[in-house]
Amino acid sequence: MGDLSKNQIQSKVNDNNDDVIIEEDDESSNQINNTNNKLTIGKTDDGIIFKVPKTYDMIRSLFDPTIKKSYGELLICLTLGLNFFIYNLLPNNSIRLIIFTFLYTFWRLSYNLGIGIILYKQSNEKWLVNLFTKYGLFNKYSKTWIQYLINLEIKSKMGYQYKIDQFPKEFNTWLLFRQFVDLILMQDFITYMFIVWYKGLNQLTKFINYTILDYIRVSLGILLILFNFWVKFDAHRVVKDYAWYWGDFFFLQESNLIFDGVFNLFPHPMYSVGYIGYYGFALITESYYILIISILAHSLQFIFLLYVEEPHINKIYGNGSENDNENVKISEFILENHENYIKPMIIFKNFNPIVRPIDLLLLIITIIIFISPFLFEFNNDRITFIFFNIALIVKLIQSLITINLLKLQSSKKIWTKIFLQKGFNNLNAFINWQIIYNILLVLSYSTLFTISIREILNGQFWQNYHYLSIRLILGSTLILLQIWTSSYILNSIGEFGWFYGDFFLSNEFNSFENKKKLTKTGIYRYLNNPERFLGISGIWGISLITYSKYVFFLAIIWSLNISYLLTFVEKPHMIKIYGEQQILKNISGVSLELNKILPKSFNQLSDPFEIITKKYKSLRSQSEINLRSNYVKFGKLPQIINPLYSLKVINIGDDDFKYNLGKDRLQIQWKAPQDHGYKDWIGLYKVLNTGKSRTTTYISSFGKWLPINSKAYSNEVEFNENIIKIDGILDFTEKLTGLENGVYEFRYHKNESHQVLSISEPFEISIPILKNLNDEFELSENLLNYFNNLLFKDNNYKIETKFENIEFNKIKNEKLFEIIVSNLTDIKINFEVLKKLKTVQGISNRIIQSKKILKDLNFNS
Repeated sequence: MGDLSKNQIQSKVNDNNDDVIIEEDDESSNQINNTNNKLTIGKTDDGIIFKVPKTYDMIRSLFDPTIKKSYGELLICLTLGLNFFIYNLLPNNSIRLIIFTFLYTFWRLSYNLGIGIILYKQSNEKWLVNLFTKYGLFNKYSKTWIQYLINLEIKSKMGYQYKIDQFPKEFNTWLLFRQFVDLILMQDFITYMFIVWYKGLNQLTKFINYTILDYIRVSLGILLILFNFWVKFDAHRVVKDYAWYWGDFFFLQESNLIFDGVFNLFPHPMYSVGYIGYYGFALITESYYILIISILAHSLQFIFLLYVEEPHINKIYGNGSENDNENVKISEFILENHENYIKPMIIFKNFNPIVRPIDLLLLIITIIIFISPFLFEFNNDRITFIFFNIALIVKLIQSLITINLLKLQSSKKIWTKIFLQKGFNNLNAFINWQIIYNILLVLSYSTLFTISIREILNGQFWQNYHYLSIRLILGSTLILLQIWTSSYILNSIGEFGWFYGDFFLSNEFNSFENKKKLTKTGIYRYLNNPERFLGISGIWGISLITYSKYVFFLAIIWSLNISYLLTFVEKPHMIKIYGEQQILKNISGVSLELNKILPKSFNQLSDPFEIITKKYKSLRSQSEINLRSNYVKFGKLPQIINPLYSLKVINIGDDDFKYNLGKDRLQIQWKAPQDHGYKDWIGLYKVLNTGKSRTTTYISSFGKWLPINSKAYSNEVEFNENIIKIDGILDFTEKLTGLENGVYEFRYHKNESHQVLSISEPFEISIPILKNLNDEFELSENLLNYFNNLLFKDNNYKIETKFENIEFNKIKNEKLFEIIVSNLTDIKINFEVLKKLKTVQGISNRIIQSKKILKDLNFNS
């Protein structure tokens, strides 16, 4: 039966070639409209428009006593009754099983192969319509006995006032095709039910001795069957008999079909969950025979869908998942507009070892991993445990890298900044992220495979032998479900979405008009986050097959990882891009239907992960308040710990105790007694982070420290008390990279320890960020002044204009050059890249370009 998986089927009737309208006489018109309050219009490929008469569904046509039956329908009912005669005629149950299995196979192939071929040829060449036309079956001047029988059948079905020649041949062909479908579908169901009946007979004798598990099994089977009936009835309520009988293979009907109900819950429900009752019967009968033929029959349905139904839907209505999806468009846009960009490898799809040698390396590593379980003794539990630890470590590394990198990229654009710093662009950052993400994904699945194989080889697979068959069947089904889901996800979101492209390439995302419009296509029309459950179903399938505690534990890790990633990383980023209102508005079909059923109080329950997130933010906010309170206390504490040691910050304001980068260098003057340690050192710390202790430093300086004696830690000069200095000045300007604005202090430490001997007065570091980074002229002038003041103040060199090539050999401190650019513009650029830019103008243009890329990544800006 037809399954038009579209949000809304748009009418094709109002095309420009609406040139023929068939008029009916009064009697025919009355027959057409006496049961129809609303007129339904049909249209053929030839442009013929006609009023569509009222028709009924299969069940009412065959079994509703209030509706007159045609001769063909009576014949169908007779053939259905013959099955009961055959069943009772056969001598024993074994022969009954063989005969009805043969009959069911015949009718199932008649459905999927017979109807499939007819519809395929009808879709592509109008084969059935042309065949009936060729033999003049609807020609009123034809007097053959076949034409007479056809005329008799149609009139007995539609009423004797129905005039065949006043309706298009496409509609008349469809009426006859419906009878053919009724026969096959009903015979398919009846013969299947005879097999179920035979296999279920032994359950009747066991009923008295049922255990609790048996009652659960039977109850679950009944629920699946009832759910199946609801799916069929609800689907028919939505699509009516026009789509049920594949009407659009013959003519188009003017109607806007708003799909809801079961079509909101599942993709292709008539082919997917529309056969879930099969598995209910298998549970009730406790028969692997029923389960196997059900799986085979269901598989044939999916083949029918893949090769007959979907191609026709795409041809008539278009492929919505491709045409409407911005991510798919962006993937193609990037490929077309960047000559250095090639399709990324997804697992091993788009394998390209010539252009991308890392692909070949990954393939070799994967092959080695796949072979490794077979190289060791199968029954060696220690080796198996090692394989488990390797799989666990790889998965944890993959999770930590993916989660943290995406989180930092979303909040701080850390990955893009790294590549901008090295002289590359955001596309290079995205390409390298694709490689890393795919490598980690392949390695995590490969190592999972190794532990699974080890558990199968060492005999764990054979544990609980009684359920081995069902474990294999259900586990394999879950694996296939994950493969199908992943494929569906990729088709829905494209390569751009698969690799979280909107974390890295929002400038490409912004190239489209609806850049902040969230759309639901493909599998996301039914589920908000299909990867949360269906996307890892195969992992649980492997756990079920292997019956391994190791694989079970890894499946838990997989589930926690995807839940955390979706809740704490992806969802906040989506809110940042689209806004919270769009996220709340664009709910999946499943959520939409559940909201209709469940009470409002239940729908308002929060995700447990969201509750944890809110609690965490609350605690963090309170901690920041406490830190500020502590800072006030610290400021009142005495700074003099040992009067023989002192620290004084140079080049800070006398009134505001503020140091401004750009006016002068940050220097600290120190004094110490003659017997101070040769390896004493001074560190720079943010006051809020130092804690309560004023005599010991418990936090790292993160590289913001200098020794009192410059060679104390280089081993170039042996200790000599005659050269020990008792005072001096240390320049911390080059240590300012990465610092935030805030209140800081210097701490003098004894030798190589963290014992504090003196603390400077607290002072504020103010690192001015140049405001107008879009104005190349203003930026160049500011950089020119800062370079001359900080880099070349102590020598005779000066950069005269922004066009002048900078003499980089005159720069004594390359690191300071990087720091000035970084702190003033918040853009990090390596010194080697700065040298290649040559001029102040070149540096300014690079900063403007980098700033624009980062701004595009910030959807809130």
